[in-house]
Amino acid sequence: LGDVYKRQDLARAASERLVEALGPTSAQAAPAMLALARADSDAGDLDAAITRLEAMLGSEQQTATHAQARELLVDCLLRLERHDRALAAARAATEESHRARLLMLVALTADAAGDLETADAVAREVLAGMPDHPQAIELVHAIAVERGTVEQLIADLRARAAGDGSEPALRTLARIATLQGDAPAALDAWERLLALHPEDPDAHRAIGGLALDAGDLDRAERAFRRALELTPDSQPTAEALAEVLVRRGRTAEAVTTLKRALGYDPADITGVRSLSYALARYSLHHEAVAALREARAATGDERALAWEMARAQIALLDYPEATRELLAALDQEDVSARMIGHELERLISDEIAGPEVLAVIAGQPAGGLTDARRVALGRAWLAAGDTARALEL
Repeated sequence: LGDVYKRQDLARAASERLVEALGPTSAQAAPAMLALARADSDAGDLDAAITRLEAMLGSEQQTATHAQARELLVDCLLRLERHDRALAAARAATEESHRARLLMLVALTADAAGDLETADAVAREVLAGMPDHPQAIELVHAIAVERGTVEQLIADLRARAAGDGSEPALRTLARIATLQGDAPAALDAWERLLALHPEDPDAHRAIGGLALDAGDLDRAERAFRRALELTPDSQPTAEALAEVLVRRGRTAEAVTTLKRALGYDPADITGVRSLSYALARYSLHHEAVAALREARAATGDERALAWEMARAQIALLDYPEATRELLAALDQEDVSARMIGHELERLISDEIAGPEVLAVIAGQPAGGLTDARRVALGRAWLAAGDTARALEL
């Protein structure tokens, strides 16, 4: 089979025979039909690809392969500027998020072609089913800006928000007010949504963000805490609450909040890495070092997460320790040697860090170096202006 896949002509012949044997609408033949359609598309024969795709999508049994086929069909139709047929194909998608994605593809293509009327209509169609769809809201707003009809758009939304079934209009109004930088209008819309749905985590989170921007830390904390109670696994909400706690000087509480949201396990290297990045975003570098050390103790690997430890030590201005960690990272596969070498060069070029970094590098044994270490150390000496030592490595 490996040899067959290297021969595109044989692969195509096999797919064609399978389709002939099972029929174009057979679920078992769907992968072969899709492969043939992709080959036609890649060859520039879009009509042939469309014919195959429409045939296979006539099947009563729809699979993940059929979803991929519909995406390719919409793409091919748009490339041929058959927008009406592309729109019909997108609307025929059965799963809501998939349908919205295809409709937005049609809307964005229309917008790029200068057909603002179609783009606006299709984006609003998406919003009718998914009022929070950010891409659709942004497109509707951008089109209104281009047309000079933003005030009319907002007036229409406010009128709909005052009537029955106000929720979709309120959600769109809240997002557009944010795009406009109108914090009071956005806050009003989210508060009205919260009155309709007191346990809406999005509304609590949005109100928290607006309060945080306004410097109202009390209200921001209350809103983020409620949102986190409703969605305990939401990392963005946990990070937002942590930012509030850091601003209030409650560092330990901020760390606990992040650990709980991330399901912190010191033996889980991936999870500890995510935690260290989150802590770094709020300048909690001592806490990041502590978490990284816990991971090393739990895993028994004294050099685990060396790159992350180096970044934390640099932030703490401990350049000798950061250099040792960077050199340890060269023996791992988490980060490329080139990136580590670049970081060493940057530190050496720093007036304060440079002498301390060079002192550590100079103490490295000359023998038994890996190629990665040789290259990184060589580049470091070049950055320091010592060409002779660089060439030796």
